[in-house]
Formats: sequence, structure tokens, C-alpha cells
Amino acid sequence: MITASAPGKLVLCGEYAVLDGNAAVVAAVDVRAIATVTVGPSAPLIRAVLDAARAHGLEIPSEVAVDTSAFNVGGRKLGLGSSGAAAAAAAALVIQHSTGALDVALAWRIARDAHRAFQGGGSGIDVAASTFGGLLRFSLDAEPAQAPPLPRDLEVLVVDTGSATATQGFVDRVLALPDRAKRLAPIAAAAAAFLEACERDDANALLAAVEHACAGMRALGLAAGVDIVSAPHARVASLASAHGGAAKPSGAGGGDVAVAFVPRERAAALRAALAAAALPVVDVRLGAPGARIEP
Repeated sequence: MITASAPGKLVLCGEYAVLDGNAAVVAAVDVRAIATVTVGPSAPLIRAVLDAARAHGLEIPSEVAVDTSAFNVGGRKLGLGSSGAAAAAAAALVIQHSTGALDVALAWRIARDAHRAFQGGGSGIDVAASTFGGLLRFSLDAEPAQAPPLPRDLEVLVVDTGSATATQGFVDRVLALPDRAKRLAPIAAAAAAFLEACERDDANALLAAVEHACAGMRALGLAAGVDIVSAPHARVASLASAHGGAAKPSGAGGGDVAVAFVPRERAAALRAALAAAALPVVDVRLGAPGARIEP
């Protein structure tokens, strides 16, 4: 029996601005969706994947099931891109079933198209991370490409804010802003600075970019009337700053997870401070491999 899997995602910088064609940075994380052939009815998202695969001329299995339970903590999703991972895993499985060999570029096209059709839009950044893996530079007008590595002197902590968020309403409010381009410009500039800092292996410049991104997301939320940088996110950012680091929401914000960047020698102390504030660090690693067929 064929089994395929795909990783979750963590947006590191560029949320919202990516919707206007700006570059963003996203990492695959080692939480995986598992796809198998089944006899039961496929979920609506997976049915969209099967329809997209059929449109590409592939022979599809009767039904596909995808297990995303690894993305949940206590019955609550962490916001690590379970739907994008499910679409990528299902696409990989169908391609393997039809052709006998995984074509990652084709899996990207199928999963992206199906995910957009199912959600009624979206940038596809989460599907890209789940399909290609690693650390990606993503924009709407270019194929996803591997980004330079993060500065060696920094550690990344993924922090559970303790609440889940329905993000589509946030996105809709932002897209409706009459001065959206102006509001997104600081986030786009922060993402560009983030990528430049990675290219130069410059930890201080990356921390400054993260601070600017968080400030831009806070201002965007105020303009749109949505709580992008919620109180728990602000607390994570404050604790990270107190330990020589910087933090911001990952993804649409409001809840789910925050991402904190901190000098390696201060990481243990920040972990302890976050735990004391009831903001636990989630044990995930960045740079996971993309969609694959399991042995």
C-alpha cells in the first residue's frame, strides 16, 4: 500500500504582504500529514485534490484518507498548516499511484490548485512549504525557491499562544483595506530585510527585521480592526526582547503560534521564561523535507 507524507509550515516573515505579490519566507516543520488509499469517502479538500489530479490526466485511486492528528494539541490545531500539508500529501500519493514516481513540481501544481479551489483563494505559501520542504522564498509571481539559511548564531523557538484562530476573516478584512498597499509596505520591507540578513548571516539584522515585521503586523491589525498581534503574541515578543531576541506571530496571527528568534546562548533562559508565563515552546524543527513517499 502506498503511503505519502508532507510537512507542516511556519511562516517566518512576510505574512499578509505576500498576498500583494511581495516575497515572504516560510519553513517546513517536522510535523507531517500522512496520506493513504482508503475505501471510505474522501474529505472535501482531498476530493478537490483528486479532481485536480484528474484534470492533469492522472489515474486516481477511488478514495484517499489523510491523517493530520500530529498537528493537534489537546484537540486544538496549532496553526502549522495542516490543510496545506494534507493537500500536498494527497497529491504526492496520487502521482505515485498513477505514474509510479513522485514528481514534486506536479504535486505542487495539483495541491496548490486544489487548496485554492477549496479555500476560495490564498497565496499557496503553506502548500509550497509542504510540497518542497526546507526554507523557502515565496512570492506569487515566481516559483518557490530555497532561501538562504538562517543566521547561525540564532535559535528559533515556536511558541504556543494557547488559542486557535479562524484566519480567513482576518485576511478578508486586510484585503478590504482601501490603502492596503501602504499598510503592507512595512511588512514587505521587513521580509526583504529578513532575507538579506540570512544572505549575510547577520543575526542582529535579522532580529531587527523581525521587530519591524511585528510592528507592521500590529499596525495592520489596528487598521483592519482585527487582533493580529494578540496579547499572548505581544507577551512572547516582550519576553524575547528581554532575552536579546525578537518575536512575531507566524501566519495570520490572533492566536496559534508565535516564532521567536534568540541568540543561542540565551535560548534556554527564554524557554524557561516562556514556560513560566504559560507560553510553552512547541517541539518542532525547521527545514523538514517536503512531500515524499514513505517506505
